[in-house]
Amino acid sequence: MKRILVYILLLSAVSLCAVKHDVYSGDATVKELASKAEIPVKKLIENLNRTDISIDKTVAEQGISQQDFQDALKNYEENIGSFYAGVVVVGIGIVFISLILVGFVIHQLRHLNTAKEKPSRRRKTVKTAVGSVTGPAEHISSNAIVAVVSAIYLHELEVEQQNNLLLTFRRAPLSMWKASNIMSNNEFFQGKRGK
Repeated sequence: MKRILVYILLLSAVSLCAVKHDVYSGDATVKELASKAEIPVKKLIENLNRTDISIDKTVAEQGISQQDFQDALKNYEENIGSFYAGVVVVGIGIVFISLILVGFVIHQLRHLNTAKEKPSRRRKTVKTAVGSVTGPAEHISSNAIVAVVSAIYLHELEVEQQNNLLLTFRRAPLSMWKASNIMSNNEFFQGKRGK
């Protein structure tokens, strides 16, 4: 098992360090060479240091030698770090600008609610035997308070009756023979039995 892992590691190291095959060919276009070399076409044209390059013409027609192509690849590999750094900086910049824009939009959403709040109504507090009730003055009257207290009381009675009913349905079965020791008739029968 260890040998297999060592072989896999060696093969992956060799494949990573392997030199790319020579991708230059005189009858290929700049676009084809860039795709074979796995670099962007625009970066290849920049590193060739020529302004009259067409991506559709062959390299031989444009007078680009293999040495020029190799120098362009070498220059690209030396400057690839700055290329990736630029891409990362632009990406991070776009993300932060969009976050700032979203934050600004969210902050401005509070101004959309243009309806004015109604002035608060006059409130009235009434003390009862249980506590105090606070509400708008037009809703609080003695009849309303009596109705609310009666509804609460009836609700509590109903809940208590439901709980008692559940207790009777769930009661454990009781043997009357065992219960006779608890009943008051037990004293009567003990006197007759002579105990």
